[in-house]
Parts: sequence; structure tokens; C-alpha cells
Amino acid sequence: MEKLTCDDFIFFAVLLLTAVVTFSTGASSVAVGIGAAALIYKIVREKKIPAVPDEILKIFFVYLSLEFMIAFGSIDFLHSIREFFGEIHRLLPFVLALIAIKNRRHMIFFAVAFLISCYVNDVYSLYQRYNEIYELYYGRVTGFLHNPNMLANFQLAQFPMLIFFIMRKEFPRWIKILSIVASLEKILVLIFTLTRGAWISAIIVGLIFVALDRNAWKFLGVAILILGGIFFSSATLQDRFESLSTMDFGSARERKLMWQSSINMIIDYPLHGVGQEMFGRIYNDRYISPDAWERPDPNSKGHTHPHNNFLKAATEGGLIGIAAFVILHGYFLKQAWKFYREDRRNFIGTILILLIIGLQLGGITETNLNQTPILREYWLSIGFLFAVKNFSCDDTSETEKILD
Repeated sequence: MEKLTCDDFIFFAVLLLTAVVTFSTGASSVAVGIGAAALIYKIVREKKIPAVPDEILKIFFVYLSLEFMIAFGSIDFLHSIREFFGEIHRLLPFVLALIAIKNRRHMIFFAVAFLISCYVNDVYSLYQRYNEIYELYYGRVTGFLHNPNMLANFQLAQFPMLIFFIMRKEFPRWIKILSIVASLEKILVLIFTLTRGAWISAIIVGLIFVALDRNAWKFLGVAILILGGIFFSSATLQDRFESLSTMDFGSARERKLMWQSSINMIIDYPLHGVGQEMFGRIYNDRYISPDAWERPDPNSKGHTHPHNNFLKAATEGGLIGIAAFVILHGYFLKQAWKFYREDRRNFIGTILILLIIGLQLGGITETNLNQTPILREYWLSIGFLFAVKNFSCDDTSETEKILD
């Protein structure tokens, strides 16, 4: 029996994290811990940093430096500095996936772990819907996640990866079939979350997909048939969709008031903001609108984020925070476009664009990139795609043929 190496432990950590990220925060934290420990040991033993492109290391350094500066201007330095180290933790899945995925066999195992994550959470979500388990969210499914909005944003993060598994020739037929079924489940789950912001994001991403790839109409056509059939048969879904036309409807009204309060906070703290994860404290104490219905009570802390990624970055980090946010995510979007221009046929650029834009659009009406599980999924997927870009998948060894 061959001795296990640091790379083996890192690869195991990536597979475990990929498989459990949607339904077990504890297990996914253990996975990140195993990967981090193996990575540190590897660096100490080999006396060199693993092969992460210098440009990406520079982007991470700039981003984390700006975040560190924000913590020093926070209204609660100790709390914000803990969140700063949390940022480092949340970037680890990218690094782990980037150095763990080295060949086609790794790609297939990653796809299997990814499908496990999809099926476990989505099957349970459909079970909730069809067995009327509605106690917490009035008919909105949550899966194993905290709320329906979080589940909806997971669909936006995972759907592009399923397209990648379907379109890339390196994946065996059974992976493609399982990915097609999982995609159909995801459409249903996204509908049943009743999350309007994610619906809009999915529609826009679908149109972008069509613009980027001529074969996208096949996916879009199936999605339209499913969506049309379900919407026309459900008065609840029709009412929910119609509510998009007004900002005076329930949660939309509250978001509008919250965004106005966020702008006031930015005006008062323009340079460095109020500090990481300080929005909830200062909003509920000083900036909440007198017209707001949703307020803190003995059973609730009230709103802890402004339901918008950009406003969160600006209120908690000011100009420095919004610059850090744009530098980090803008860099990866720029790289995605570069990959697309270089070779459209490998789908890496296309999938990266759909993944990044999908979550950023979803983040206009829901702060989704402050959720650790979603960020882990986001960075895992980006790290995987960057890793695949770095090696050739065309050659199939005898060992890999067994997986077919």
C-alpha cells in the first residue's frame, strides 16, 4: 500500500467539502480544516508555496490588505479582525481545489462529489415541497439550508457547473445523465424557493448563456417548458411573479427602506465604513427607518445585512470596501472573459461567466456572498475551473477508462 501524501489529503478534503457543503456546515468545516492542515504541512515540508499563479496571489494580497485596513476603522475592532481572518478561511477552498485537481480522474471524482451535494439537498427540498413541510417559510422550500433565499442562490451557483459536466467530452455518459437529471431538479427547486431576485438572475443568466454559446437554446428551451407548465398551473407562483412589478410589496418595500438606510450609513462613514459584520449592530440601533416593519425583537436580532452585496461592501468598508470587492470579483470575471475569448469550445470561460454573474445578480436583492456555505461553493467551483484550465484532459489513461 502506497503511503498517503499531503496532496492525497488535500484532494480528499476537496472531495469531502464538495460533497457536504450544501447540507452540513460542520462536516464542511472539518473538510476545510483537513485541507488547510495538509496544505500548511506541505508548504513547511517542501519549503515552497504550491503552484498558485502569481497574479492571483497578488489579487488576494491586495484584497486582504484592504480588508485589514477596514478592520482598523471598525466600530468594534476585535469583532472585525475576527471577520478578517474569516475572509482568509473562506478563500481557502479556491486554493485547495486549484492545487488538488490535476488530471481527468480527479475531474470525475470531483463531479461525483458535486452531484452528491446536489442530489441530497435538492431531493430533500422537493420532499419538503410535496409533503407540505412549510412550518418556517410558508410554502417556500429551504432544503438543508437556513432559508429559501440561501437555497435559491445555491441553485445559481451549482447550475453552471452541471452544464460544464454535460458539455465537456471528458466526463463519462453516466455523469452527463446524472447532471441532466440534477439540472431539471434544480429548475424545480429554484421555482419552489419563491425567491424573486434569484428568478430574475436565472432569466438574465439564461439570456447571457444564449449569447455566449449557440447550443444554449437547448437548455433554455427545456427550462422554458418546465417553467411555463408549472407557472400556469400555480396561482401562488403567478402572484409571486406579478409582485415583481412593485417595490411596495412586503419584503421589497423593506429592502427599499433598508437600502436608503445603507446609503445614509455610507454618507456618514465614507472611507472605511463601520467595519466587517457591523451592519446589523449599527443599522438596528441608529439607522433603521421609522417606516420599517421588520425590527429586532426578543426572538430576532433584526436584519444583519442590507440584502445587497455592493451595499454591504460599501456600508461595512466604505470606499475601501467597495474597491476590495470589485478588485477581487472583477479580476475573476475579467479572467473568465479572457478564457472565453481564448477558447469557447472548452466552456471554462462560459461557465465562469455564468457562475460569477449569476451570484452577483442574485446579490443585488439578497446578500449572498456573506454566507459561508455559498462562498465555499463559489470558490470551490472557480478553483476547479482554473485547475482544469491548467492541464490537458484529452488523454485518457487505462486507469481513467475504468471510470467510463
